[in-house]
Amino acid sequence: MIDFDKDDQLVFYGGEVKDLGDGKIGGYLLQFSTSSDPDLTKDFFSKDKSSIEVSPDNLPVFYAHGRDTKMGKRIIGRANTKVDEVGVWAETQLNLRDEYEKAVLAMAKAGKLGYSSGALPHLVEREPMGNGVNLIKTWVIGEASLTPTPAEPRNTVMSLKSLSASEMAALPNLDENTKTSLKESKKMENEVDVKAVVAAALAERDAAEKAKAEEAVALKTAEDAGYKKAVDELTAKKLIKGAPSVVKELGSDPDGTGSFKAWLRTGQENAGLIRPDASWTKTAFNVTDGATGGFLVPDVLYNGIIAKRDLASWVRQAPVQRFTTSSDHIIVPVEATKASNFTLTAEATAYTENEPTLNQIDIILYKYTKEIRMSEEFVSDQAGNFDGWISNVISRAVAATENTIYTVGGGTGAPQGIKVGATALTTAFSSATAPTALDLIRLVSEQPGQYNVPAECGFLMRNATKWLFKSIASLPFPFFAGATSPDFVGYPCYVSDDMALIGTTSATGAVIFANFNMYGVAEKPGILVQRNPYLYMANGQVALFANIFRGGACLQPEAIMKNLNA
Repeated sequence: MIDFDKDDQLVFYGGEVKDLGDGKIGGYLLQFSTSSDPDLTKDFFSKDKSSIEVSPDNLPVFYAHGRDTKMGKRIIGRANTKVDEVGVWAETQLNLRDEYEKAVLAMAKAGKLGYSSGALPHLVEREPMGNGVNLIKTWVIGEASLTPTPAEPRNTVMSLKSLSASEMAALPNLDENTKTSLKESKKMENEVDVKAVVAAALAERDAAEKAKAEEAVALKTAEDAGYKKAVDELTAKKLIKGAPSVVKELGSDPDGTGSFKAWLRTGQENAGLIRPDASWTKTAFNVTDGATGGFLVPDVLYNGIIAKRDLASWVRQAPVQRFTTSSDHIIVPVEATKASNFTLTAEATAYTENEPTLNQIDIILYKYTKEIRMSEEFVSDQAGNFDGWISNVISRAVAATENTIYTVGGGTGAPQGIKVGATALTTAFSSATAPTALDLIRLVSEQPGQYNVPAECGFLMRNATKWLFKSIASLPFPFFAGATSPDFVGYPCYVSDDMALIGTTSATGAVIFANFNMYGVAEKPGILVQRNPYLYMANGQVALFANIFRGGACLQPEAIMKNLNA
């Protein structure tokens, strides 16, 4: 376990909080800006390029990041957050359990408090933008604090240990300044309609946001109208044979399928195309973004592809654990040692201490690519079954890839296949060339009993191996299924022709019996496609480049048994 020094925490000053009435306050936890308007430390957040995570959703709120001598680390409220055009807005319902917490509310009403958010430095990612300015790409907010508003009103990212004494000052003593502050706050409420002032400020903000949204809609409408007019003029002058149907009637392509197919055929970009988000453009993966020609397969086509893939990929049929993530890693906690049984204990005798320990399995996602070439004639043939063809090509390729990597993947620089991570039997099969029904029974019997859950267990083998076992004429066990059933001893049998053929010299691991719930697969949702009409132009071909991300690992190897060849 990594122990991070609390003083290393990074904090970000947001904005001044406002009293919303009934003990509730609101303000911006952080605000967006640009590279031309960074904070004093030359950092800035971007609405479109910064990944802001709030964990947990119902954020705990402290006073002075828990460093005040009187308030300590007590949680004085919970903040609900939302992201808008300005930044991350937070509203906190203060607890108001004692005079100290009431003093915090009084300071907020007096305009003496601001929000700040805290994030551990190892979770903060910066991207240099030139001239010493950095974009904060990742900021994971673990807590919010109410702090005395700093003298410099600009938002600032800084280390918690570098805060000045005035910024970390304790609350005043209740018998002196605090009671005075409470009285002054009450007096201010009598003289000024605080709720009306706050309401007016919020209304002004909402009106500005509404005006900005309306302006964006108007610009988009004008842009669409201009684009349609340009297409119509070019079509009328016969400079192009006709615009794709997706742009003839704006709004006629709600799921983007028409735009995507038109782009595959012609290379013409349309508003309906789905550009990849930041998770597909990480430099570590060397994946280009939409600006260079890459787009995601729309959901309608993608669902058709994965439906065909699921029919051909064993890992989509077996009850494995499936994880979907936009990151390049997923950490899966697994039990390392189980807890012991309760202990018989005499009266006035000490308890026996024992608890399970946990391990972590780091499933890394790896990039897999495929190049598809199409003749120019096929691309231009409007009557061709393009949808079915592209779906079949990609789905067959994805299924074959998954069968291989999830069966025999090496685990180093690639996903760990189930065969590689499985535990070998302690006793070899009875014969390398003529295995028996008893050999399958041994696979089942050597699996630890706690993993033998009928709904989660089954066999995995090559299709030829499966039918070799099913062809055994004399079966010594009446519950051993015959050739008319797909099951062995009541368990399903999944097929992967990447498994070794039983009876060959490399047949160790030719048969697996597993609790498939103890095998994990991870994927990044979607398929990214890029189009290059120039690479094979001399051959009269257009090239498509597709990529996917996959990872896999055995979560509990002792739950997955493989045969030891004779």
